Amino acid sequence: MLLLCAVRPHTGGTDRASWPHWAHLTPDQIRHQLADDRRPHQIRVLSALAARKYTRIRWAVDCILTGLAHLAAAATLTALPL
Repeated sequence: MLLLCAVRPHTGGTDRASWPHWAHLTPDQIRHQLADDRRPHQIRVLSALAARKYTRIRWAVDCILTGLAHLAAAATLTALPL
């Protein structure tokens, strides 16, 4: 579940620095916004999105590995004769 949430795309577009925002603008609005250099803001927003996404992916992989370790332990304990 955590992995699915991590890889689910963010399409809100409220940050004015990512592609979902640009997708809702007219060509004139895009031209007007490109008049300002927003690259530092875009870099900050995109970096924060990437950092959050990869943190969640790391947590999800850790949870999967923990689950597999528990599954292996349970299988080993089940296979032992009483």
